[in-house]
Amino acid sequence: MLCFGQLGGQGVFKFLNTSPNARSVAYGGTTLVTWANDLNVGFQNPALLQATMNGQATLNYIHLPAGISAGSTAYAWHKDSVGTFLFGMQYYNYGNFTRADATGEKQGTFSAADYSFQLGYNKHLKHWNFGTNLKFIYSSIESYQSTGIAADFAATYHHSDTSRFVASFLIRNLGYQLSRYAKNQESLPCQIQIGISKQLAHMPFRYFLVANNLQKFNITYIDSNASGTTINLTTNEPNILVPTFPEKLMRHIVFGGEFLFTKNFNIRFGYNYQRRKELILGGDGLSKKGMAGFSWGIGIKVSKFQFSYGGAFFIPGVSNNNFSLVTQLRDWKLKK
Repeated sequence: MLCFGQLGGQGVFKFLNTSPNARSVAYGGTTLVTWANDLNVGFQNPALLQATMNGQATLNYIHLPAGISAGSTAYAWHKDSVGTFLFGMQYYNYGNFTRADATGEKQGTFSAADYSFQLGYNKHLKHWNFGTNLKFIYSSIESYQSTGIAADFAATYHHSDTSRFVASFLIRNLGYQLSRYAKNQESLPCQIQIGISKQLAHMPFRYFLVANNLQKFNITYIDSNASGTTINLTTNEPNILVPTFPEKLMRHIVFGGEFLFTKNFNIRFGYNYQRRKELILGGDGLSKKGMAGFSWGIGIKVSKFQFSYGGAFFIPGVSNNNFSLVTQLRDWKLKK
């Protein structure tokens, strides 16, 4: 099993670390650490699966720029003497591309897509929950295919009767590439994460804080070709700015909260420092910051459905829209 620090453009099956549901998008794209009766939290963090999710099903759809679409679906089953199980899948469809030879002569089109099929398990022991996900991954790009296996391991402490406090530790996507696109063996996007959340006792508000990518402390990317970079007149090499300790630390942090107005209506928000620093356009003091790094969403329960929306800006003026639907299938049984 391989677990390396990941930067952009390295590794394979990077879609595994994206946000597969609206709640996660609203929380800044991080793995969830909130204790909620929502199957989507257990899809990302198996230590958050609960017995109350027995019979729940979820369907998620993500609309991305450039014609990319993605989604996920899952179902939970619980038995007291055994534990809670989750069956799910996640996909990314990157659309159609024009195929051309070295001279630019068009030769038709090709497509690309990624899939992950997931089996999760959770066991509750007093105030602790332990969970694991097993994933089989398939990726296809034109005539090239690759497969892999991965696992998540998580532990969560939850004591709702006293502090409404949740603390969680998670290792994501620890795995191996079984078959390769070409000759090179590539590593999976393994991540180590810790997070906490707490619902206030006298106010309808829950906050969270998550530290991502703990397997590698310095995850900054400095573009030496960015506009505004100075040149060392002695060596004729660009002067690379060395990130400070606070800058390196903040790159790992995602935080936000949720206003719990009623059981049927919530408003969520998040801030991802790493995303904001990397998605600012330009480097000459005239950068277009926009809303990069900020995210938001709502949760509404109507009759037998839990509906969630999550939005975030990755490009100024272009919103990433995510929709989630959760329902309890046993509620649909016909009464005799």
